[in-house]
Order: sequence, then structure tokens, then C-alpha cells
Amino acid sequence: MRSDHRQEAYEVWLCDLKGNQLRRLDAERGGQVIDSADPSVGTSATLTVVLAEGDAIDWDSAMVRVWYRSAGGEWDRPLLTGYPAVSRSTVDAESVSVSLDVYDTTEALRGYYVPRIFGVAAGAALLARARELIAEAAPLLMVSLPESEELLGQDMTWPAGTPWLSIVNALLQAAGIDTIYSDGWGALRADPLVPSAEKGIAWEHKNDVTSLIAPGATRDADSATAPNRLYVYRSTSDGAPPDIAVITVDDPRDPLSFEQRGRWVTEDMR
Repeated sequence: MRSDHRQEAYEVWLCDLKGNQLRRLDAERGGQVIDSADPSVGTSATLTVVLAEGDAIDWDSAMVRVWYRSAGGEWDRPLLTGYPAVSRSTVDAESVSVSLDVYDTTEALRGYYVPRIFGVAAGAALLARARELIAEAAPLLMVSLPESEELLGQDMTWPAGTPWLSIVNALLQAAGIDTIYSDGWGALRADPLVPSAEKGIAWEHKNDVTSLIAPGATRDADSATAPNRLYVYRSTSDGAPPDIAVITVDDPRDPLSFEQRGRWVTEDMR
């Protein structure tokens, strides 16, 4: 892919389970990296690598890293380091094409659970307990979390089969720490919890020297049906009608606000 200000390239590397790079892989064009805004989904990739005849890789004992390269190297960075899953292998006369789905390292927590009710008692050190759970599921990964001395105020329990990712995130948020995520190197990280209204701009998607979007990129959006008024419900325990909250877009500068659109677009979240 070529833009008006640089030549980009993407590289795929084989890594060990600690994220150490072993060797570069021959990847076919046409793969993709999907970075979801939903932390419960994480970052993933689909790609195809070509191996020479006799080149066998134990994918269950490896990780894959996808690099973004730019002209001069100023904006080089890893987009994803994660666990590969083979979806298809195609054998040719002198090579094997292996189609891979790659999932970031939060998958180690997403795929781990215990088949019983799990609980953490009141008074537990939240950060220490979260670290213990991460180490139980993913002992080889680097972990970087903010410091916190918060203690759990009351018992917390989860039903059998709850993914470790959900439990760890609940403990972190109780400690004032945001959702855990995997960085491009495969390390598990979390940041101090900041209210959404106070968060700064992390990245502007525009075509300049810092952009990953080439000229000619298109975006489909339908703002006509985007709501600016929500009805949210909370069930009650005594059989009474549910509590109802009304959430509106309050910033008159927001393109979706009543002031800008001149009308309410309502969505019922029941």
C-alpha cells in the first residue's frame, strides 16, 4: 500500500511464548489486523504465511507478531503480538500455505476459567489478587499495572465458567484501574481509570505523517438513526416496575445533540 508521503510495509514474525522474536515469516498479501474498541474482544488478525517444504512450526508453542513499517522507520511499531490458530493448510509442490487467526494475549485470560463459583473475600488487596489471577493463567507474559492499595470493600462472586478476563477487570476497576489490554508487544497493561468525559484524544484518524490510513480510504456511517436519547432500565427485587433512567446527549456542540439536530432520536435499551 502506498501513500503520498511514505511507503508502508508490514512484516510477520515468529516469536516464542515470551514474545522474543525468532525469525521473520513469509506472509502473503491481503491479511488484516482488526483493533476492536471493545476491550472484551481485543485485537486480532487474519493472515497467511508460506512455509518451505519441511519447515514445520509448532504453532501451539509460539506467538506471532505483526509489524507496521514506515519509510525511514520513524513510525515503526508492532500492531499485534498474539496466539496463532491454524484455520487451513494448503500443500503445494514445494511449499505449504498456512492460514492463521491471531488473537492478542488477553486471549490467555479470556480462555481460562474454573468450573465452579469463584469468589474474592472482602478485605483482599485488589491489585495483588488481580496479579495472582493473571499469573495463574498467563505466567509467561509481561504485566504492567498502575499501583493501588485499594482493598475490596465487600465479597465478590462470579458464576462457574466466568472467564478470568472478566474477573480480573472487575477487580481492577474496583481498584480504580481501567480495563486490561494487550499492547503491540504482547504485554498485558492497564491504565488508571479516568471518567470518559475527562479522557484526552488518543489518536486522530486523518491523513498526515502519523496516519495509518492511505489516501482514498472510505468510511461508511449512518448518523441519521444514531440516538441522542436512551431509556435504560434496572430491575427491582420486590416485583415493582423497573427503575427507568433517561440518558441524553447534553453537550449542545455534539453533532447528535438536540440543539444540532432539532429533534430527539430515542432508543429503548430494554
